[in-house]
Amino acid sequence: MSAPLGRSNQGMNFPNLTCPMSPVISDLQDIPTDLDVNYEEGCWYIRIPIALSEDGRWLTSIDVGYQESDGESPCDGIAPIDFYSFGYEIHLFDQQDGVSYLTMNPLEARCAIPPEMRQLVIDITCACYLKLIAECDPSYIFRVTWLSEPGKGALKKHDQATETLCQSGYAVIKEGTDQYGCKFWLLGKSDEDHSHLERVAGNEAVGADHEPS
Repeated sequence: MSAPLGRSNQGMNFPNLTCPMSPVISDLQDIPTDLDVNYEEGCWYIRIPIALSEDGRWLTSIDVGYQESDGESPCDGIAPIDFYSFGYEIHLFDQQDGVSYLTMNPLEARCAIPPEMRQLVIDITCACYLKLIAECDPSYIFRVTWLSEPGKGALKKHDQATETLCQSGYAVIKEGTDQYGCKFWLLGKSDEDHSHLERVAGNEAVGADHEPS
């Protein structure tokens, strides 16, 4: 999965689901076109329900959104800029007890997502990225993997997301691996000059959370 959204109840571990989860949508055509963009704890996001447990208790949704950063360096070698961090996380809602669980960990979320829906999750993410871009029109987009040293399967999904953004008027300015082993991408509008972003001595970031060693 892709970070960061990082809302506060992410720290609650997912429960051990014993009831099978069934899809509530089968393709992108099932997603309503009038979805709201929600705001919570510094995050703007779209929530898409994707699965329901057979006993009706557990509802799985995907939250796709962004956080704004002003005057910070998103990664090593880039001067401080205003940028938007795009990502998604899995939201599991206990409809019986009214408790929500959030995670970016794909291993933890696996029990809440029917296997046949795993590709659809990234397709939904890409579709939501396009809607969010139309809403906020960011000059720069930063994305980073949640997993350190992500495998080929995880990177394939991120490559799809990056390609979607590139087809929508953005270009990869810089990509690399941070000090935690997470892969990152910085994108900017493809019709603009970004040569001024190269960091010069004495112009260090005030909030570069993803700097490589």
